[in-house]
Amino acid sequence: MDIQHLTSFIEIANSKSFTKTAEKLGYVQSSVSAHINTLEKELGVKLFYRQTGKGVQLTTEGNRVLPLAEQIVSLASQLIKPGISSPETLSIATIESLSRTRLKDLFHAYPATHPNINLVINYGNCTDNLNQLRQGKVDIAIVLAPKIIDPEFSIQVFSQESLSVLVSPEHPLAKKEELTPADFHQLDIILTEKGCSYHDLFIRYIKKNHITPRKIVEINSISAILELIHTCQGVTFLPEISVLNQITANKLHPLKLIGQKTDMFTQIATRKNKTSANAIKLFLNDCSSHSTLE
Repeated sequence: MDIQHLTSFIEIANSKSFTKTAEKLGYVQSSVSAHINTLEKELGVKLFYRQTGKGVQLTTEGNRVLPLAEQIVSLASQLIKPGISSPETLSIATIESLSRTRLKDLFHAYPATHPNINLVINYGNCTDNLNQLRQGKVDIAIVLAPKIIDPEFSIQVFSQESLSVLVSPEHPLAKKEELTPADFHQLDIILTEKGCSYHDLFIRYIKKNHITPRKIVEINSISAILELIHTCQGVTFLPEISVLNQITANKLHPLKLIGQKTDMFTQIATRKNKTSANAIKLFLNDCSSHSTLE
């Protein structure tokens, strides 16, 4: 049983609000909800119910648990050594390919370098990740996109990334180094899902140049996309960093687009009114030290 979960429970019982509890304790609301869900599963009881006009109310079991929870938290606070703080939770929304590449070393080292911070990492496309940040569901969004300009966010650029059209070495286009719009006519184009920044960039390229592919296939999995590319079933458009090992091993052939800027940036976004939180500041400092920018 986690002291953080009990602390959230006690604060909700007092404030009758998940939102106010999240603000007071420095969490996003989804983290507070997760605390209560976990606690209810551990205890095997329902702790709260919602009453119109009165907010969140304690159930009969919740009223029974409250004084016991307060006693446990009080005793725990007496055991904690001065100067040692309770663990913080830092929730991050990002894309899986960045987690496996640019952010891999940073994420892997975090439990050792910051034992008092629990990382919670959620995967989604860039649009969804920024929406989660905007709605206060996560503390940080890490996205791969053109440079973001948004009055709600503070942005820290982590790295610059090159995007390429990728084909199998056996594909007829592998003989080329650069592609023109005419090269895509009547080809199968395999992309990530809508809302992904490089999907949307390539769709704009197709429309701007009046390209008529044979078909466009959208798949929410880079590994599934690559299975089709390896069998010469089409071309794709991805960040080179996400498939660098396969390019190096000559399993994929990268091609540039003539007349199209294809650079994007790995960017760390936070809400401007939340950058003072300790866990967020520590993470941003670590990102600065791991950044590949000069």
